[in-house]
Amino acid sequence: MQQYKRWVIITAAIFLLTSATLINTINLYYMATLLFILPAVSYGIGMVSLRGLEVTRSTPASAWEGEEVSFRVTARTTGRLPKLFLEFEDAFPDYLYSTHECPIGFQVTPGRDTLVDYKVTCEKRGIFELKKLVVTAQDPLGIYSFSKSFPLISEVMVYPNPQPIPDILMTGTERYGVREMPVANMRGSGVDPDGVREYVPGDSLRRVHWKSTARTGKLRVIEYEESRSVNVIIAVDLTKDSNVGEGVNSSLEYLVTMAASVSQQALRQGASVRLALGDVEGAAMQFGRGTDHLYNILAALARCEDKDKVSFAERIRAKAGHIPPGTTLLILTAKSDENTVQAISEYSATGTYVVVVYADPDSFEHNSNKSMSPFVEKCAGVGTEIYVLRQNEDRAILPEGFRYGAS
Repeated sequence: MQQYKRWVIITAAIFLLTSATLINTINLYYMATLLFILPAVSYGIGMVSLRGLEVTRSTPASAWEGEEVSFRVTARTTGRLPKLFLEFEDAFPDYLYSTHECPIGFQVTPGRDTLVDYKVTCEKRGIFELKKLVVTAQDPLGIYSFSKSFPLISEVMVYPNPQPIPDILMTGTERYGVREMPVANMRGSGVDPDGVREYVPGDSLRRVHWKSTARTGKLRVIEYEESRSVNVIIAVDLTKDSNVGEGVNSSLEYLVTMAASVSQQALRQGASVRLALGDVEGAAMQFGRGTDHLYNILAALARCEDKDKVSFAERIRAKAGHIPPGTTLLILTAKSDENTVQAISEYSATGTYVVVVYADPDSFEHNSNKSMSPFVEKCAGVGTEIYVLRQNEDRAILPEGFRYGAS
């Protein structure tokens, strides 16, 4: 379009110059001269539009997978003249995209900040780094454009979005009925008071201790004598060749969402939870309870990538270590591996309650040539609870129970 405009102006100037020569009219000479000069003047104005321009970008530190969040660009000028005909475009990494039409137009008035808000959708969990913002200035005629890249480093952590999984619908419900996933039992549900603690999402409002809440300014609930406390260790397979599928529809994304969902559920029930992830370290790798610990877990899960060079079996042994009584070990994998079965059997043989959630590779990548049945049958054969996770249109976490020997 800009090139088209330039050719129109030049053609018009040549036409006027030719006409002025043929009929010897001074006014046409003036008009032709102005048309020849006009692009040069417009070019000069556009060229200086980016001088003295200062731009910053502010982003939320964190967001949820699938959430639409607000970004803000702040622009100002150190000069005395306004900056007109400006537009900017953010250099988004994959899985972050603006819901506005890009580029976004704006103008800057001297002596005041110009604020431009725009919405960004976070399609996938992860750590996303934005490195630059490109501002483009147009000349008044719109026939030239000048761009400047501003190195603006921003990092956004996108948490996996836990899904409610109160019940697991077993395969063949007409025969087996509905079973609750046996990950954690309710803690602190006895009848004898055992102190006051901070409110955890999921606690009944009937247990709120109003005097402590009024005194501290934070919602607190009555803790009853613990009837049974359960520890949960969640191990996610992050080996290099374990992920099947692409993007948000990969097996790893489903398993990470499963880990987040189970963590939330178990913590709400009062269980103590920790992760066992590759070579990752941090607070999420230690047992903990409460909302703060849930965010530690979600932050660790946001960073999960299938880059671990150590086998999953070795990671399970190293990260899970010695498991105390009353602990549930949750194994999340999409890879059929004999060594993993062996590591699982070592724990189930000592009385540890082991739950395996296996992401069926064929549902994430058709004709994957990875058979599900032998692996899940071997896991069931060593005394574990087996669930199979498959891709679906809604990206819902719907594990199906597996019965050893069932047809």
